[in-house]
Amino acid sequence: MVALQPQAAEPAFAAAGARSHALFKSAQLEVMRLVLAAGSSLGEHSVPGELTLQCLQGSASVVADGSARPLRGGELLYLRGGVAHSVRAVDDCVLLLTLVLCGRRDAA
Repeated sequence: MVALQPQAAEPAFAAAGARSHALFKSAQLEVMRLVLAAGSSLGEHSVPGELTLQCLQGSASVVADGSARPLRGGELLYLRGGVAHSVRAVDDCVLLLTLVLCGRRDAA
């Protein structure tokens, strides 16, 4: 079991710009906590698998398919695999990323 409530140390993490912490990873799924300071961003990128991004605290802006979408505390965003996207923290924020891992095979 993993608690998703904001941690007391997260403001210090956010002061560093951006931090991520893997909460769970299997062959098909990865769940990560992202902590972003206001104004910091994750540049445009894409991943092969589908993903959801849930804002647990604060607010962010996600640019995908050529349009910016606000993401506020309690809101969830779904993106198809392969969609180029970027994330910018509007306020200090904590995000929960759930990523479907496609086409990965365990090393033999």
